[in-house]
Amino acid sequence: MDLRIAVDKTEIIILRAPRATRDQIHFGVGGQTISPNKTVRYLGVNLDDRMTFSKHVEAAVAKAEERTSALPKILPNEGGLGSQRRRVTLEVIHSIILYGAPVCRAYRTVSAIALHLIAGAIPIHVIVDGRVKIHKRVQTDRK
Repeated sequence: MDLRIAVDKTEIIILRAPRATRDQIHFGVGGQTISPNKTVRYLGVNLDDRMTFSKHVEAAVAKAEERTSALPKILPNEGGLGSQRRRVTLEVIHSIILYGAPVCRAYRTVSAIALHLIAGAIPIHVIVDGRVKIHKRVQTDRK
């Protein structure tokens, strides 16, 4: 099996170097020269060379606004904006805005549990379990 680098998709970002040095660094890949970018998108997170995440926040807000304006077209329009519609809208906004938020600096040998604690993030299985319990409680109360 041949493994080839897609030169046209290759991006480089330099996170730790003096500004003057960054402009002088170039990489040769597949016979082409690649210069570092100021921002790159990696796993859905926009990284910038200063690690400010400002481009990521701007993109997330724009995406949340776009999705929020599209939701009324998808959701049924019965009786105004009910609590379930508000909750769906809020969850969509939260999932978009908070994506990539619990980023922390740690060695790769740190356990997932410790990373959740350091990042202040609730593990997804705890959130799911909580929502299942709430759903069951609501269903029980309705009977």
